[in-house]
Amino acid sequence: MICYATAQSHTHDNGFFNLTDLTFDDHMRDHDYVFVQFTSEHCYKCKKLDSNFRRAAQELSQLDPPMYFAYIDGPSSPKARDRFKVKMYPSFVYFHRGHPQYYWGTTDQFEDIHNWVYKKVHPHVKEISNMTQLWDLQDHQDVVVVYIGDTNTSEYKQIYTLVARRYDKAFFTRTDLGSEIADAYEITKEPEVILLRKAAVEHVIFEKNWTHANFERWIVQKSVPDVFIYEQNYAYHIFTHRHIAMFLFRDERVPDHLNLEQKFREIALDLKMEKDHEEVFFVISDINNAEQKKLGDHIGIDYEHLPLIVLIHPHDKQIEKYVLQEKDLHTHLTFQNLLEFLGHHKRGNLKRHLKVQEGEEKIVKNGSVYDIQGDNKLHEFIETRDKDVVILYYAHFCSHSQNILPEYEAAAQKLSKTTPRIIFGRIDVVLNDLDDHVHEYPTIVLYRMGEKAYPLKYQGIRRTNGILQFLNDNSKAVRIYASKRGYQHQELDL
Repeated sequence: MICYATAQSHTHDNGFFNLTDLTFDDHMRDHDYVFVQFTSEHCYKCKKLDSNFRRAAQELSQLDPPMYFAYIDGPSSPKARDRFKVKMYPSFVYFHRGHPQYYWGTTDQFEDIHNWVYKKVHPHVKEISNMTQLWDLQDHQDVVVVYIGDTNTSEYKQIYTLVARRYDKAFFTRTDLGSEIADAYEITKEPEVILLRKAAVEHVIFEKNWTHANFERWIVQKSVPDVFIYEQNYAYHIFTHRHIAMFLFRDERVPDHLNLEQKFREIALDLKMEKDHEEVFFVISDINNAEQKKLGDHIGIDYEHLPLIVLIHPHDKQIEKYVLQEKDLHTHLTFQNLLEFLGHHKRGNLKRHLKVQEGEEKIVKNGSVYDIQGDNKLHEFIETRDKDVVILYYAHFCSHSQNILPEYEAAAQKLSKTTPRIIFGRIDVVLNDLDDHVHEYPTIVLYRMGEKAYPLKYQGIRRTNGILQFLNDNSKAVRIYASKRGYQHQELDL
């Protein structure tokens, strides 16, 4: 349990302070560098990361200049909370002489916090000269990168330092050619870069062409084990940096699944030796683990047919997923089959796996609106013959979507009574993957009869009258309704 200061003086404890509205401004005036966690006593995640926060505070407060950490309870300090627009807990803000910068990175690992904060105060690259310094860093860091050579090179100035500034999952250092470190790793030319991972026996050397993209991608690739159990911390490597990853989803409670995992590990190591697949991540996810199951839910895997091999390919606005279609993975999990699976993906020969809400494709009428589940059913609904089709693409967690739903239903109810050749549907784009990607929600689209390949997107106000006016102006069904009753189209009362 965290105890919060209630007196006007701010209290100090092993490198971090407890602040209140009364002490906040004084503390910022007294200290140049402060990293503040806005927290709440009811915040489970705040308590969970408390040890990482305290450990980083203790280490960074010993440096010169020191970086201080602070807690402030948001609910009991509303002035500071509102001034810095804190909406959730925990929230992190770095202050340099009172000027705020928000931290949006991960907090699951000590290194995530430590490295980001360290680079705000100290050089992005630490100078080291001997093995004792390197060993000390390895004791505290999962990944240490060492640049060996002259700093007056384009490789160092334009690539190494830039990646060091941006990438927080590794600690970046530099040493001279001929130093104790260079000799220990038998480095005889410059520039050279080695990467050391805490759990790995061997170091790795950067051997690609010196470009920013090559170097950063190499750092990301080599910062993780060749095969690893999925944790939230690895989401950064896979999804932020858009690395292809092959997942084995299994249940550790099933002995046969564990035997298959060992086979998967062995094949993965062999595949990593293939030049075309050395950058592929090989990942194991246990669906019995609540955190790991969230990934399976997001992908939409079928838990009734485990174990499963799923290839994930993240892009800018979507994640493509492909399932290895083998009924008996125990028999068909071979090097050749996985090699062919990767090859088919590279050549674009695989069919995407599309998540379906509740695992069942269907269309259900709900009042005047049809609820659609699954991409196939969506296309079936859109292609309804001799009818205009209106679709609302929405997300269940989106407040804008929630606001437009009753407006859309009201428009559907009014038109459905008078215009039988127009139908309304809606689909949750979070619970259902779509082959034709919708990147914004809520979005209303009109598919007109005879012109389904040329949809019209509604861009007006999200109100019933605006939707009706859009359909009055563009729907063929509305035009037919008006002509049959002898109305002028523009005078139709909707």
